[in-house]
Amino acid sequence: MIDDCSNLPNPGLSAEDTAQMFIDLGVSTIITGGIDYDFANMLCHAGIEVVAGVEGSAREVLEAYINHTLIGADELCHTLAFNNDEEEAEVDDTFAKLEANFFTANA
Repeated sequence: MIDDCSNLPNPGLSAEDTAQMFIDLGVSTIITGGIDYDFANMLCHAGIEVVAGVEGSAREVLEAYINHTLIGADELCHTLAFNNDEEEAEVDDTFAKLEANFFTANA
């Protein structure tokens, strides 16, 4: 479920403190233009999905993420592991519902 989507400036904290801030905020996915590999790895180990190499506004990027159409993005880690087709179908259904809710709310 997407609770919030926003552009965040660099908080100027250490990598460890920034990772902890994201964990404390309950962040599950970070979509960014660029990210240090070691920092991305730290986030991945904390269970946070990291997608890098993305350009555009938060809204454009969210729409592309929901539609599985992010172009030029590098999925550095993906916290969802598909063990079977049923699990993958469930994720696809969830994305479809998010997309419907997103566009209904912003119509």
